[in-house]
Amino acid sequence: MTKTNSKNGKPDLSFLDDPALTMLTSGQVADLLNVGINMVNKYIRRGHLEARKLGGRWFIDRGSAVAFSKRTRKVGRPIKTDFSE
Repeated sequence: MTKTNSKNGKPDLSFLDDPALTMLTSGQVADLLNVGINMVNKYIRRGHLEARKLGGRWFIDRGSAVAFSKRTRKVGRPIKTDFSE
């Protein structure tokens, strides 16, 4: 996983600023999505993230990871939609 920003305790996502970086590691994507690596692997298996396995390690397409992070809800309690109770 990536380093933590000492100012706010959140993951350091500065690697996203590098336009030459087209593939991300599972750890980097886990930090981006604020989930564990096992969940990233589950997203890969389900086809939510475009990835390639090289030498036993998954590398995820940067565009796929960023797009997925924008369309998924952040970690937290589910929003209650049924207020009839």
